[in-house]
Amino acid sequence: MANSQVSTSHSEYFKNVDWYEAHHDEILEQYLGQWVAILDQQVVGSADDGFELIAKLKADGIRPDKPLVRHMTIGPRNWVY
Repeated sequence: MANSQVSTSHSEYFKNVDWYEAHHDEILEQYLGQWVAILDQQVVGSADDGFELIAKLKADGIRPDKPLVRHMTIGPRNWVY
């Protein structure tokens, strides 16, 4: 992968992180207890189970390694990059 592609992917990832942080409370209210996938600064999928979410993403033609994926729970948010 070329450096420009890595840089773009990195930049897009952090745009999604920023969007997630800015909209966390809204997302939490709507998707409490679910796994969500965020891509292009929007929720593109959700499911009760992480494996189910991956299957849905694949069915929609979205590579599972592209979106930001989070489990929406109440409590401290720990980040793993």
